[in-house]
Amino acid sequence: FFLMIRRPPRSTQSRASAASDVYKRQVKKGERVSGGQVGIILEAMKMENEIQIENEGIVTQIFVEENDTVDTGDPLLECEENPRDIS
Repeated sequence: FFLMIRRPPRSTQSRASAASDVYKRQVKKGERVSGGQVGIILEAMKMENEIQIENEGIVTQIFVEENDTVDTGDPLLECEENPRDIS
């Protein structure tokens, strides 16, 4: 017989790199994304900063709305590498 062992899902959060405003959300909850894909665009002092998703997976949570103000280190979104049902 065969025993299959599944590794537990691993979640990663994308965080704000500086105090700024959320200009645009590029992804939606439940969307399959790839590493390096832009998830959120922040704006500070008329400059846009693209926040990229670290690993391939499914967006499980989005913590911000467009026009929200965030501080350095605030969580923006969370992705799960080996997703379960998130409905």
